[in-house]
Amino acid sequence: MNQPTDYFPNAFLVDLLKGVVLPIFVSAVTTLVFGLLNEGKRKRGTSLLGVAIIESLQEEVRNGISIMTEQLETIKRSDPNPLSHYLPSESWQGVATIPNDVLLQLRDISKDRRFSGFAPSEIQMHCKNYFRYMCTNYNNAVNNAREGARKGYDWKPIMLRLLDPNQGHFIESAQQVYQLLEDSKALLAKNAKARFPK
Repeated sequence: MNQPTDYFPNAFLVDLLKGVVLPIFVSAVTTLVFGLLNEGKRKRGTSLLGVAIIESLQEEVRNGISIMTEQLETIKRSDPNPLSHYLPSESWQGVATIPNDVLLQLRDISKDRRFSGFAPSEIQMHCKNYFRYMCTNYNNAVNNAREGARKGYDWKPIMLRLLDPNQGHFIESAQQVYQLLEDSKALLAKNAKARFPK
């Protein structure tokens, strides 16, 4: 005949599991899942913010390339007066920097990848160089060229020092910054669509 087992210790363990351990486990799993979902939502939002910022910077760099190219064409046509268009930089002055969360995310998602130009992890440095230094130097050159033309001087050498592919490389550098922004935007947009964004 089967001997009845001692029921008390088993019942106590079952009640302990049901009453204490199981709720703690469910609570921990729920907290972990919601934490991961919230973190994914935050990272997705950071990626979308980065895309929006980069699009505004890209528009200004694209317009700057057009302005410089048009100025170079003006020189080649031997027009008597320089164009008086400045390179736009209002978006950079409004932002003044790319948020740290976006920079960290770009660093994480671009790690171990090869790029034909500048690496997206260097976006802050190259944007600052373009908007602070290249735009300022170009706009100062426009002022000097206009003043020289007004006084009857040959203004073309002033602008050629910046725009001639054999001298200043401004157009080529701006195109590299534009490509950097394009690469960065593509990475952030892809990350925003990922199931588990980085």
